[in-house]
Amino acid sequence: MRTVSATQRWQRLVRDRLAASELLDPGRDGISPAFWDERADRFARRVAGTAAHDPLLPRIRPHVDQDTVVLDVGAGTGRLALALAAAAREVVAVDSSAQMLRVLDELASAQGVVNVRTVHGRLEDLDEVTGDVVLCAHVLPVLTDARTFLARLDRTARRRVFVCLGAGLADLRTDPLWRYFHGRPRPPAPTYLDAVAVLRELDIDPQVEIVEVAATDRYATVAEAVDDHLDLLRLDDADDVRGRLSALLETWLVRREDGTLRAPVPTLPNAILSWTPRGGG
Repeated sequence: MRTVSATQRWQRLVRDRLAASELLDPGRDGISPAFWDERADRFARRVAGTAAHDPLLPRIRPHVDQDTVVLDVGAGTGRLALALAAAAREVVAVDSSAQMLRVLDELASAQGVVNVRTVHGRLEDLDEVTGDVVLCAHVLPVLTDARTFLARLDRTARRRVFVCLGAGLADLRTDPLWRYFHGRPRPPAPTYLDAVAVLRELDIDPQVEIVEVAATDRYATVAEAVDDHLDLLRLDDADDVRGRLSALLETWLVRREDGTLRAPVPTLPNAILSWTPRGGG
C-alpha cells in the first residue's frame, strides 16, 4: 500500500473541495482576489469590532513591542492588523485583494493609525516582505500547497509565527443547509490536525492551543444574510432559491442584543499554531 504524506493528503482534500464547488458554481471558487474584491465592504462590516475579544491577540501581544515589525498575511480589511498597530513599530498587511486593502487603508486613516503599511499580492511572490512576528489567520485551509506556504511563513519570520484556523469542521454552521440544497455533504476541508502533520514534515513541531472564538457572522437583515449564504452554499441567485433560503434563515437566525442577526452558534473552536522559526532566536 502506497503511503500518502500529510502534504499529499492536504492537497487532495483542498482540490476535492474546490472541484465540488466549481461544479456547482463555475468561476466562483471563493478564493480568487476578484471574489473578495466584490465583497470587501460587506466583509468589513461583518468583522467590525470583533478583534477586541479574539483570543489570538493576547497570544501575540507578549511578542510585540515598539521595536517589532508584525507581518499579517491575508490581512483582509485589517481586523487584526489595526488592533496590533498601537503595540508595534510597524504592521505590514499583505493581501491578494486590492479592495480589501483599500478598506484597510480607509479604516486606518479614519482611526488615525499611521504605522500600518499595506502590500498587495501573494506572500509567495513577495520576497522582500519579512517580519519579526508573522501571523496568518483563516487563510491556510483554502491553499492547495500548504507545505510551501508554511515553509515561506517560517522563512519570513525572525522571532515567532502564529497560524490560526478553525478547530472544528469547516462546515459546522452550514452543513445542514448545504445538505438541504445539494442533497449531499460537502467534501471535507483539511483540519488543524492536517496542518500540524504538514508542519511536522517540515521538521516544525508547533505549539497547539484550542480556543473558543465568538462567531463573526452578523446581518442587519435577513436579505443580507441571504446574500452571504448564496456565496457560502454556492447557490444560484434565482428568485425561487432566494425565497427558500430566506424562509429557512428567518426561522434559523437569532437576534443579537444589538438587533443584528447571527447563526444560532455563538462561538466556534479555533486552533492557534505557533512556533519559533527555524532561523529565529
